[in-house]
Parts: sequence; structure tokens; C-alpha cells
Amino acid sequence: MSGRPLLLIPSQSASPSNQPISPNGRPATWSWSAQRKMARLYLFTTLPVDKIRAIINALSPDKTIKQSSANKRLQLLFDKEPRWLHPRDEDDMERRVTELANSPVQLRLASEAQFPSTHQSQEQSPLCGGSDFLGSSWGAPSRLSSASPSDACSGSTFFDSDAVFESQASMYGFPNDIMPEESISTGWGSRDDGAGARPHDKRFAKFLRQTTSMTDSSANTTGTFRNHLGGYAESYIKVVKRLVKRFTSLSLDRQGMSRQHSTRVVWNEDWIGDPEATDLSLRDISLPGSLLHLNRSASFGCETGVMPTWESGNYGRQRHFDWATLRGPSPRAAALPLAPLSQDDIHRHDSHQHTVLHLMAAHGEFQALYAALSSGAAAGIVNVQNTAGQTFMHLIRDDEDELSDTGLSQLIEAARALGFNMLARDCFGRSSLHSLAMLGKAVHMKCLHGLDPREYLQRDAFGFIPPVGPCMTEQPVYLSAVRERVLGIDPTRVPDRAMDPRRSDHPAISQDSQLLQNIRVSMVNRFHEDRCGNNGLHCLAVAPLSVGSLAERHDLELPLETGEFGIPNHQRAVDSSEPSLRFRYETLQSLLDAGQDPNHRNMFGNTPLMAFAAALPEEDEYKTGPSILQLLVSRGADVNARNRKGETALHVAVRFHRKLAAKALVMAGANVDVRNSDDKSLLDVCDAHIPSEPKEYAKYLACRAWLSGPARAQQSPSFWEEWRVKGRVKVE
Repeated sequence: MSGRPLLLIPSQSASPSNQPISPNGRPATWSWSAQRKMARLYLFTTLPVDKIRAIINALSPDKTIKQSSANKRLQLLFDKEPRWLHPRDEDDMERRVTELANSPVQLRLASEAQFPSTHQSQEQSPLCGGSDFLGSSWGAPSRLSSASPSDACSGSTFFDSDAVFESQASMYGFPNDIMPEESISTGWGSRDDGAGARPHDKRFAKFLRQTTSMTDSSANTTGTFRNHLGGYAESYIKVVKRLVKRFTSLSLDRQGMSRQHSTRVVWNEDWIGDPEATDLSLRDISLPGSLLHLNRSASFGCETGVMPTWESGNYGRQRHFDWATLRGPSPRAAALPLAPLSQDDIHRHDSHQHTVLHLMAAHGEFQALYAALSSGAAAGIVNVQNTAGQTFMHLIRDDEDELSDTGLSQLIEAARALGFNMLARDCFGRSSLHSLAMLGKAVHMKCLHGLDPREYLQRDAFGFIPPVGPCMTEQPVYLSAVRERVLGIDPTRVPDRAMDPRRSDHPAISQDSQLLQNIRVSMVNRFHEDRCGNNGLHCLAVAPLSVGSLAERHDLELPLETGEFGIPNHQRAVDSSEPSLRFRYETLQSLLDAGQDPNHRNMFGNTPLMAFAAALPEEDEYKTGPSILQLLVSRGADVNARNRKGETALHVAVRFHRKLAAKALVMAGANVDVRNSDDKSLLDVCDAHIPSEPKEYAKYLACRAWLSGPARAQQSPSFWEEWRVKGRVKVE
């Protein structure tokens, strides 16, 4: 590993099984269980903090949590300014809890919490008072053995485990307070401010129905909730109780599981992509353009078990209808080769933004396609991309009999005469040159006149660079020459405030020096990339720009003097501070002004936007980080670009529990119904990475809550929902 820089990307490791201890050696005021309850109630209910504190205190043996402590705990769990994470109203709350109950993982955890495995050892058995399972958050032995069943049901006995009490109640056969489904729909027991009932209140009905399959706790415990939630509807109280008692991370606590990324990341490996996700490079990827290929579109109905939902009516000024169905082309599509294009045809777009040019290219109607291009009739739609970023040239059908190399050259020349962009990329970074090369089509160099070879010789998400004409032999020379020229770059061409770790003999600090050197070189050579294909933007995303973060990254104790490392005093703050983030923002501006490609993919298919979404700190200053992502998008970064594992920047932000980044990306137009290569939605990713340590648990849960609430992400979106035309999500 010599010479390979190691980066410490903030993440968590497996948490210990014991409860937190305060500096004086006594049990901490906030148990892990209490912190998780705080997180769930704050993220999934509209309850004010004082109500949440009262509920947690009611489950605590000595009721010591004060209001000031609760406010501080929120800041620790969610960082600065957590108010935007709180549900705005009960409609927002209902969306959040409904998607929570739609999660198989969350329901499984809740079920395991209430019905622990019968294969536990006797030491861990709840009936034996095992401390690993039932131990009090205060470190005292369990009192179950000395408590009567009625005491256990009263709520006076406090267990650290979120749902142990309910499992005990069910074992002893105590009555439950499950609300019948019909009573939910009629608003049985609901109340307003105490003055009377509200009939026909169906709020939270779906959530309560989806969670009635698990045994509830006793009526006495529910009564405790009612005591603190006077004036709230009965259905609301039941939602609160189930959030407290059911949706836990108990399974992770018992098994000591941790599914987090390693804190030590090797820069020449894919530290951004999900290590557990499937590599798509060997798969036949289904994108919206596949729907226009009749031999493939039929399989979509078979695989998903549903028919595609084609939209009718108006979308803005564009009409939506079906060019192709599972039974074949629509009547108008079938008539296209026999009749010239009408203005109605030109302005038609289906629900995936396919134009008549997409249809002609996919169906192999090349004569009609050439006629539409050469006549100029299609000038206004020649650069339209579908919802996956595919132009009509991406969908050219592989038909040797119909489209010769000469015919292809004529199509390209006719399209370019109308201003067609040969370099337009789809969501996997593939230009039409990539698509044609994969079909074995040869693109003559005369078709690329006026284009810089360094522009079209760009790798896609799978590391493929299209071999175009004589450039097939020049490509390796070009890449090597770039790296050789790095050695001749003037190192003084660097922002004045940047620190220079090369001035240190410390090996750990020197490991990061190449990142800063890559940034320097990229200021004057916009096509520069390192041995892993990272450009200056990738390097800026993770480069340490403060001595504090440099010390944290390598676990160093750096001297206070600035002379040894040449680091000014104002850079001794950590990278999450406002000065450091502002400096990163300004350096990003300089790199973009120097021509750095915001959609450049490294050899693993990751874009700079993904790197920033994974690495931007959120602990301190909370405005500049999102503005960095906004700047990248405003300068052309594709917010829905995907890596070789099918992840978008939003997937990456969620997997690294970057809630501010997730919000910024959604507000910039990121699709919230995306799925990765294993068909995991954003909420699935949250579920797969929720650990037991409360702070990281809270951040993952925050991503899930906000995405399922204001952003309206679904637990299990379909192919059609993933790729349909959407407007930008409007959130406050």
C-alpha cells in the first residue's frame, strides 16, 4: 500500500453493547434507547419537544431529563438547525409513518423486537433477566424476576430495549389495545381539544392497519401515553405508542451488527460506490428507450406484472401518448413510414419524453428518419433527451441490412447540420458514440469535425472509452501524455490559502499531498486526471483543507506552531467550519471556471457530484455545503447521473447519511424514485444502513423521514414510476 493515499471518510463503526457512561463513571442521562426514541418521535410525529421529553421521562425510572437537555440532545443527534426535519403537519407525518410501515426491514426489526428468537442463550433470555437483552440503561440488573406481571404491565419497570416490555406483555397473555380496523376508519375514540369526538377521522388508518399484525402492549401502557397526549386523537396516540415500542434497532443491538463503510478508505478503490451492490457492466440495462424496441418492451410487462402507464392529456405544451404498446406500435406510429411528418408528430412526446425521432431510430425506419433530418422538419426536437438522457441517436437499432456505415455517416451529418450534440450523455455517461460503438458501428472521423478529441474520448460509467477512427491507437498515448505533463506543471499555480502538505516529512500528511497537487494541475489543464480517473473536482471533494481535519483523518497530534507545516492559523479549524467550507466553495468556482467537467467519471463511474455528496461535512456550518452542490448543478452537473452500480448522487448521499446533501439534491431536481442495480430505493438504502449507535441511527432515520415526507419518496417504486416525467419536488 506504499504510496497509496488513505482517506478517512466520516462514518461509524460497530457500537459496543454496553450503554453510554458519563465522564464521572455514572450512567449517562441519555440511554441509547432514549436517544432512539427521541429521534423517532421528532422525525415521525408533529409533537413538540416538551411532549417528546415527557413521554421519554415517563418510561425512565427517575425522570431526570430536562427540557434544556432535550434541546441539546436534538442538536447532537441531527447537528445544527434540525427544525426542517420535523413534520410540518399531520399530512406530512402520515406520509412518513405510512412509508415506515411499508418497509419490510422496519417491520422485521419491529417483529424481532417483540418476539425475540427462541434460539437465544439462557443468559440472553428475557425471562432470565439477561443484561445483554433486558439490562437497564442505568447499568442496574433487570427487575423482571422480582416484579409481578401487573407491575411489568404498568410501565413502572423500565427496560433499555425499546420493545421488550411489549414482548413480555404478550408472553404473559395480557390484553392488548389493538384498534379494530372498522373503528379506525370511523374515527372511534378520536378527540379534538377535549370538547368532543371527531367522526370519520381516517388519518393514519393505513399505518395502523399495516402494523396490527404485531401484538400491541397493554391498555395500561397506552393509558400512560394518553396522560401525556391529552387533546390528541386516539389514532394519533396509537401511532406515537407504536413508534416508541415497535420501530427499533433492537436486532442490531443484540447481534452487534454494523453494516457501515470502513473508516479507512483507499483512494485508488471505489470508496463511493456501494460495495454490496451489483456491478451493472455485465448486465443488459433496461432504460426507457428499451420500451421502443418491440422485442424488449413485451418483457417489461412480464417482468413487472403490470402494464406501462402512458399518460394522456397535456404536460405543459407537450402532448403525451403512446408511440408503442406491448402489442406493437400505435396506429400513427405504424403509418409514419408511409406519410410525411406532420407538425402534430413533431410535437408529440410520450410519458418518457420520447419523440418521433426516438421511435424512428428504435424501429429502424432509417429512410424516414433521414428524411425528417435532411428536410429540417425535426430541427426543434433533434436534441431532446428522454428521462434517462438518451437522444434518438442512442437508440439506433442494430440492423446491418438497413443501416450501413455510409448510411450512418449520412444520418450523423444530417443531424449535426441541425445542431445535434454528439456529446450529449445519458444517465450512465454514454454519448451516442458509446452506443454506436457497442453496436459495432464505425463512426468516420469526418462526422466529428470541429469536436475536440479530448471531449469525445470520455469514459462512461463502466470505464468504456469509444474507439473512434484512428483515435483507437492514440487513446493510450493521450492518457499517458496527460500524466507525464503533470510533472512539468508549475506548483506555484495554486490558491494562496491552500496548505501544502508536501512541505512535511510526515508520511501520513504526505499521503494527501497528491490530492492537492491534482487540484493545482487541474487549474491549468482541464483534462488532467489521476491514475484512478479522478479530475480536480473529485480530488477537491475529499482533500483536507484544514489542519484540524487533517489531524482527525490520520489520528495525529500536530504541533501548534505553524512553521513546520506552513499552515496559517486561520486554517486550523476543521473542514466543517464556515471558513473551510467557504474556501472549498471558492476553489470549486475556480476549477469550474478553468473548464473542469462536472460530469467527468472516474474509472469506477463516479461523478464529482457523488464525491461531494459523500464527503461534505455537516457537523457545523450548514449552509455552505448545500450551496457547493447547488453550484455544481448550476454549472452543468447531472443530478441524476448514475455510476456503474446504478446509484445516483442521492443514493450516495443517503448511504453516507448526508441529510443536508440529500435535501439540496432533491431541491435541485434529483429523482426520489430512483433504484440502484439491485432495485433498492432510497428508503431501502436507509433501512439497510441503519446502525444501533444513536447518532448515526438518527441521521439515517432523518434521511428516511424527510425523503418519505416532503420529498414524497416511495418505499418500492416501479420501473414506470422511476422513469416517468416528473416536475421538480417543491419543498420548503
